Amino acid sequence: MPPEQAEVRRWLMKARHDWSAVEKIYTPDCEELDVAAFHCQQAVEKVLKAYTWSARR
Repeated sequence: MPPEQAEVRRWLMKARHDWSAVEKIYTPDCEELDVAAFHCQQAVEKVLKAYTWSARR
């Protein structure tokens, strides 16, 4: 596997972990909304990093 592809997979896995945390934390009566929002932001940032790696040639 090329190094760029390995980096893309690594960043996407990290994004999935952040999203998994959101799914566990967030409920309709969530009191930790700031924590859920933080993990949402982190997941998006990591997806964008994966995209950046995938665009390298």
